[in-house]
Amino acid sequence: MAIISRLLYNATGIMPQKEIVRTCKKIGIELGKDCKPGENIDLEKLRKLLTEAVGTKKASKIVITDDLDTFKKYTKSLGFDDDLAKMYFMGSRSAVLQNPKDKTILLSLRTAGEKTEAALNIAAHELEHVLFKAISPRAALEKIYLKLHSQKFLNKFVQKYGQLLNEKNMDLQQGLLWRSRLEDGNALWGYIEHALSREGLLKQMGMNSYKALRNNLDCFIHSLMDQKDYKTNIKVLKALRLVLRDESRAYKTGGAVERFWQESIGNSSPNATKSEIYAMLYDETIPSIKSELKKQQIERFKNIFKIKSKPAKNENI
Repeated sequence: MAIISRLLYNATGIMPQKEIVRTCKKIGIELGKDCKPGENIDLEKLRKLLTEAVGTKKASKIVITDDLDTFKKYTKSLGFDDDLAKMYFMGSRSAVLQNPKDKTILLSLRTAGEKTEAALNIAAHELEHVLFKAISPRAALEKIYLKLHSQKFLNKFVQKYGQLLNEKNMDLQQGLLWRSRLEDGNALWGYIEHALSREGLLKQMGMNSYKALRNNLDCFIHSLMDQKDYKTNIKVLKALRLVLRDESRAYKTGGAVERFWQESIGNSSPNATKSEIYAMLYDETIPSIKSELKKQQIERFKNIFKIKSKPAKNENI
């Protein structure tokens, strides 16, 4: 399957999502082979490995840097002034940004001062985001979508929904991080005290049953909705579903690279890494989003055709 995926990429420039994950894991593992505890990753080596994996043409569109000046220069073309760029830079550990005008992607990878296992995890995690934006089937569909719609239409959409989608995304991820009960709110390196399993997830979250987990996630997703704007709710839910899928792949990738490096230096563990268990929580949240999406679509249909829901029957037992 991996060979077929690679042949597909060579022929079309599109890489299936599973192959993107495999590619990022491979790059992360190679990046960590010469790293000793306490050492930071080599950005030049990362550039070389990325070029070998995706080719010179695709790699040339990916800007990898760790300094503020390059970040400011890149984000200026996105409409950031120096103050906003600096605030964004200082407020994030790393970032992936895309310029739709020249089709470049910025990987602002800042791992100085991080533990080696954290640096490798972050690098693999962010690289998954980069390749998903650059060469995934979803990226190809978005390019077609952009060609079919005018810039005026796209600007209007961003103006109307952009801030809301960012806010809901932040609410979603902060809410899940709080529910994960990961030490210090850190999902990017380290092990938990439980195995990578549904039972391990329930123990990590302090849940006594899978039913309790489902109810908790269902209620949480519902709480993010506007109770009357079904059309907007549907757009939000579809966007959040995409975010969770992409973030889940990124956390799994980073966690796998971290585990491989830890085992290579003799620190093996039967327990899950924080990234792996957090990815599992994201996966468990997706069914709640699908369920809420279905409810919102039904309510919108009823609202359009003025169909009233039947009141619940009161039954005396």
